[in-house]
Amino acid sequence: MNRLRTAIVLLMILAIAAVCGCARRHMASMPAAPPQEPGRSEETAAAQPPEVPKATVRVLVPCGLASSFRDISLQIPEDMPDISFRTRVLPVVEMTDKVLAEEIGGDVFASLGYKEIERLQEAGKLVEGSVRNIARFRLALIAGRGNPHGIARLEDLTKPAVKHVTMPPPHENSVGYYTQGVLRKAGLWDKLEPKLVYPEDSAQVIKYMREGWADAAVVYDTCLIETYTPTGDPKGTEGVVDKIGMIDPALYPTMHAPAGILTTATDVDAANRVIEYLMSDRVAAITARYGYLPAEEGGAPPETTAERAGPR
Repeated sequence: MNRLRTAIVLLMILAIAAVCGCARRHMASMPAAPPQEPGRSEETAAAQPPEVPKATVRVLVPCGLASSFRDISLQIPEDMPDISFRTRVLPVVEMTDKVLAEEIGGDVFASLGYKEIERLQEAGKLVEGSVRNIARFRLALIAGRGNPHGIARLEDLTKPAVKHVTMPPPHENSVGYYTQGVLRKAGLWDKLEPKLVYPEDSAQVIKYMREGWADAAVVYDTCLIETYTPTGDPKGTEGVVDKIGMIDPALYPTMHAPAGILTTATDVDAANRVIEYLMSDRVAAITARYGYLPAEEGGAPPETTAERAGPR
């Protein structure tokens, strides 16, 4: 009996040894795991480098450049992927007033003309030396739909049938300032001043024409391609007014759309890069869709002694 038990135990030991031997041979046949760098886990090895945060540049845009900057916003992610480009569109005088009152802030201020830029510079709201030209435009004479009074040139605005001529206030608005200069140089200001009616901002000039509140106006030629509406959507002027012709360029200085860096800018370097981009051929091709010409070096800032004509 004892011999039988001994034999059984020996058989069990041999069986266990055989199984362990197979396991060791199986493990030996498996490929070895690749060596890891000291102190580096598999999780760390698989991790990607962190994404570099974008610099946000907030641009205050006058309504006359609304469509241009809409298209620029679509292009800039491809051309400047490290910039988060944000825009806010307002009538330029309202925008200027809100910056001066510190009701709104931003990094870049774009304008249509230098009158608004001058107001901000006098108040110390723009970084010195940061203003540069990004586009150029011209002046045009327009009349009401169908031109019922037969206006063909500036002198026709003195006709008795022409009751009202509209323009933004020249003491605070660039288009109004330049129009005043044109009428003075043409010798018409004193004759036309009693006929002048002033909307709150340049965006309403076309509304005055459409509603019949004015018979004629001098506007930026780009306004004939589109005008800004309170909803922020651009709207063409075709069928609303008649374009009489371009104003003689000898009657006014070269007019530019400038842009400068606001003193509220959070990243001056990024803001400067955006202005340089706005001066590029790429952007010039975009603004050309809306009637703008490439900028020229040197601006045409208004005189600081401009008469404060218009409503008080």
